[in-house]
Amino acid sequence: MFGHREQRVSAATRLVVIHPGDGSWGSDSVLLRTAEVLREMNPDAQLELWHEESNVDRNFLLRFPGDARRIRTLVLRRRNLNTFRAVAMLMLPFYLVADVRRMRDVRQVFINTCVPFSALIAAGITRRDGWVHVHEIPQHRFEQIIFSLVVAFSGLRPLYISDAVRLAFRRSLGGRLSNRLDGPVVLNGVDPAPFVPAPIDDDPEGPLSILCLGRFSSWKGQDVLLDALALLDEHQVPYDVRLVGLTTAADFEYLELLRVKQAALQGRVEFIAYTDRVHDHYEWSDVVVVPSTRPEPFGLSAAEGALMGRPVIASSHGGLVEIVRPGITGALIPPGDPAALADVLLTYAKDRMLLIEHGNEAQRHAESEFGHDAFADRMRNAIRTAS
Repeated sequence: MFGHREQRVSAATRLVVIHPGDGSWGSDSVLLRTAEVLREMNPDAQLELWHEESNVDRNFLLRFPGDARRIRTLVLRRRNLNTFRAVAMLMLPFYLVADVRRMRDVRQVFINTCVPFSALIAAGITRRDGWVHVHEIPQHRFEQIIFSLVVAFSGLRPLYISDAVRLAFRRSLGGRLSNRLDGPVVLNGVDPAPFVPAPIDDDPEGPLSILCLGRFSSWKGQDVLLDALALLDEHQVPYDVRLVGLTTAADFEYLELLRVKQAALQGRVEFIAYTDRVHDHYEWSDVVVVPSTRPEPFGLSAAEGALMGRPVIASSHGGLVEIVRPGITGALIPPGDPAALADVLLTYAKDRMLLIEHGNEAQRHAESEFGHDAFADRMRNAIRTAS
């Protein structure tokens, strides 16, 4: 039941990309590049995009190399996990009926992330060929079992956004089932067009410009950065900080905690709402900090910062360890350790030449590893390997 099926491609193939539609933080750009690879590898296929969200970016839809339409399918996002047990019992059969009917006319599917829950189950029921690009690290045992079983049941070839994600899924199930979850790693890519490297300010007397970009959520670790800044104040180190991100109603309490910590600091700390022009913030910065206290599946802001020629200080777990080369392109610190973070920031504040050297190395490394061409090569090879 959980096996992979033989891949068969013909001129009559109808190849569908299923996208949950939540394209924040660059995932739309990566999926577009994936679609271009699929088109290149299947020139005679009828390529289609099925998306679940009504607010998918119009430019994304216009640039997709095929037809697009919105569908109603069960997407298991983190925000509805707590109600999933009840919702699944009531609604899953209705979503499945619709997904199975759609799948019957499809030869191959590429499912972007493993949250299009009913679509994955429908792929298993209808025995479709294809792939699922897994972006998530399940945090709780219930999530681990559910996501892993559904990916295994789908019969689709798993491709993983990082080795950290691959290991998390393989460890979720024991025995032979874990082998069904093995698959190649396709590290994320970044569209280099907006990220034109800009020189770092080499004034040793100027403030250290620190950027932390990510949703305002407790596991993103902005509080760890603010605690590190309090330690920098003891050394009279000048700094400016931008905390850029999105906030949901569930995060307001954490945001208030951050504002209390901000009020006690000597340096300037700005809270800025996320916009698509993130490259402006990277250009402003001297160093990018990614202090996540929970493993990041990849760490897009780390790759973007590096592409802009900024050294990255990141927590030493998850996909971040596959982006940062400690002592060369930045530093890795123990998760949740403000003292370790303060030590690295202090080193960069006192040694601008080291800061610039690590930024230059970060930019060279990111261009070769995380540009769209490198991503396309990895995706192309992975699809061939997983076929």
